[in-house]
Amino acid sequence: MPRLLERESAAVAQLASTEAAIRRALHSFQAGDDPSALLDHLSCAFSEVRQAAAMLMGFVVRPSVTCCKAIASYQSVLQEWQRQLPQVERWLLAERSSLESRSRHADGVRRWLKVQGQTR
Repeated sequence: MPRLLERESAAVAQLASTEAAIRRALHSFQAGDDPSALLDHLSCAFSEVRQAAAMLMGFVVRPSVTCCKAIASYQSVLQEWQRQLPQVERWLLAERSSLESRSRHADGVRRWLKVQGQTR
């Protein structure tokens, strides 16, 4: 029995950690945070969701009331996360396009500088 309580306690902690990571990512996205910080929050949230999903897949015992509440809360936050994912995807695509454009511009500047250095 102690092992079961230990496992359930770990599950509740994992769900709380995942919920917090999702909330940080959503807040960061909605606040329009710095792209680097936002990407860190998104990456952490996706990683936490994968860990929670793997943990829940292996959870075969009948959970306690505490664990059921943690699961319900996690599912609620996960639904909000899923509703926001299309916007996150659009932001990621726009950010990628912007980075590609900056990269092409930087390459053009490098080529121009190289040519200018050769003609002097």
